[in-house]
Amino acid sequence: MDIDIPRLVAYVVVLVLSASIHEAMHAFIAYDRGDTTAADLGRLTLNPLKHLDVANSLVLPLVTWFATFGAVPLAGAKPVPVNPYHLRRPERDFAFVAVAGPLTNLSLAFFGAMVLVGIILLVPWIDRVSPFAPHSTGTAMVGVISVLQLWVSVNMGLAMFNLIPIPPLDGSRVFRMALPAAVRERFDALERYGFAPVVVLMVILNRSPTIGAWVGEYWFRRPTTFVVDLATTLARLALSVTGA
Repeated sequence: MDIDIPRLVAYVVVLVLSASIHEAMHAFIAYDRGDTTAADLGRLTLNPLKHLDVANSLVLPLVTWFATFGAVPLAGAKPVPVNPYHLRRPERDFAFVAVAGPLTNLSLAFFGAMVLVGIILLVPWIDRVSPFAPHSTGTAMVGVISVLQLWVSVNMGLAMFNLIPIPPLDGSRVFRMALPAAVRERFDALERYGFAPVVVLMVILNRSPTIGAWVGEYWFRRPTTFVVDLATTLARLALSVTGA
C-alpha cells in the first residue's frame, strides 16, 4: 500500500492543531464558568504539547486502525479535567463546557472553507467546480488548497464525532441533560469504560455496511456539505460586495 507521506504529515499537523484548540476551548469555557482545574494544570493554552498524550494520541488511533481495518482511524487529545462542582451552575455549565469543543471545530471548518472557496474563486486557473475537486497542478497554491481541504475535513470530523451522544464524547454531556434522573445515573456509569463503547460502535459501523453508510451520509457528509455550501455562499457574497 502506497503512503502519501506529505499528505500524512499534513494530516497529523492539522489534527494535532485542531484537537489542541478543541481542548483549549474546553479549558477556557470551564475557567470562564468558574472552574480553574484545567487552568491550574496548565491546560489553558494552545500549546499542543500540553494537550497530547499516549492514550488518545497514539494508542487510540492504533487500536481503531486495526479494529476497523484502517477504515476509521480515530485520534484525539488528552481530555481537559473539569470539576462540575466548581462551576457556577453545574448541570448547565458542564454542558456548555462540553459543547465548546465541537462548536470550535465547526467554526474552524467554516472559516477554513471560506478561505478555501475564496482562493478558488480568486485564482483563475483553479478548477471552480467544487472546493474539493482534485487539482493535478503541482504548485504551491495547490498545496495550500490541499491543506485547507484537510483542515475542513478534519475539523468537521472532530466536531461531528465528538457530538455522538456516547460517553465519554462531548455529545453525551448534552444528551444526558434530556434523560430522567434514574436513567442518567446508568448512562453516566458508562464513563468507567472509557473509549471502549466508542470503539465498539466503530467496529459495528464498519462491519455493517448499510448502517455505516447511513451514519456516514447523514452524520458526517451532509453536515460537511452544508458547512461548505454556506461558506461558499458567504464567500461569493463577500467577493461581490468588495468587487473582487
